[in-house]
Amino acid sequence: MDYSDTFMRQHEEMCQVVGSIVFSLVEAGHDSTSANIITVLRNGLAESGKWEPDQVLYLQLAIDLLEQGRIIPGQR
Repeated sequence: MDYSDTFMRQHEEMCQVVGSIVFSLVEAGHDSTSANIITVLRNGLAESGKWEPDQVLYLQLAIDLLEQGRIIPGQR
């Protein structure tokens, strides 16, 4: 399946955010489980004015994918 350039850019940004969360969790001595990543994402989304509308969309996508245990085909 082919994805749009916009989708791929958002996916890349989403992966960067999730990667940063994983490194932060590990550095702080916490497990980098899906549940912990989701908690950090939800806490970040709860901060009003922190994210642009398109960023909210890809962060919510990250939460949805982590909850479903899915990855996007063709990605690492």
